[in-house]
Amino acid sequence: MTKGVVSVIVPLFNYAYYIEQLIKSVISQSYKKFELIIVDDFSTDNPISVIERYLSDKIKYIKLDRNYGYATAKNEGIIRSCGEYIVVLDADDLLVYGNSLECRVRFLNKNKKYKWVHAKAYEFTNDIKRAKWKRRKFIRRFEQIRKTKNYSRVWDSIHAQTVMVKRECYIKAGLYEESMRSMSDKEMWARLQFAVGITGYLNKFVSYYRMHKKQMHRSKEKKAQVNKLIRKLKTNIRLRKKGNMEGVRMLIE
Repeated sequence: MTKGVVSVIVPLFNYAYYIEQLIKSVISQSYKKFELIIVDDFSTDNPISVIERYLSDKIKYIKLDRNYGYATAKNEGIIRSCGEYIVVLDADDLLVYGNSLECRVRFLNKNKKYKWVHAKAYEFTNDIKRAKWKRRKFIRRFEQIRKTKNYSRVWDSIHAQTVMVKRECYIKAGLYEESMRSMSDKEMWARLQFAVGITGYLNKFVSYYRMHKKQMHRSKEKKAQVNKLIRKLKTNIRLRKKGNMEGVRMLIE
């Protein structure tokens, strides 16, 4: 682990069209102690033709030997990373230009009781200049949770693109559940809640969330799996045991 470094992990599958904009949003950050690790989950649209001009000691590209799924791609990036802080960002989304990383690092350094933090995201389609804030159901739910201090469903009230996690969280809680092709982030937030404590909340915009028809959760196949995945998610949260965490520690410490 390299103290102070933020590792931005980007699982990538057939989003070559979007990846350059994401890279530029990371390069723009005021916080310069970062590494960007793009994990290509066996894309067929040749993203390296876009990425290769940006490759450096700070920007790395890993291509998997077949399509494993987002959870596996995220885990591969975390294992290969060196940062004290970890941000996982989908390849079609962006960091808010400027201080997206800096404000979250500052929050975690100032508020020692929190090991992870989430914030707010703008939403947009094609034109980032038209990005808007939508107070969605999960945001309203989180606001209610904060008022009542009933944190039992906080995992279902977090925008994944805004989360920053200290590395020690993955050492304590384990990596993403690779059997889940979707919603593995929600299962992770639930696990972190019990393994390391409740998330902090930063009332700032830190990312842009792109809305489009190719998104995983919008496809017909994925929609058909939603109920099954929700049942599996609840089962994982309820029944998941600590298991052999020593192997995980050896991988990511």
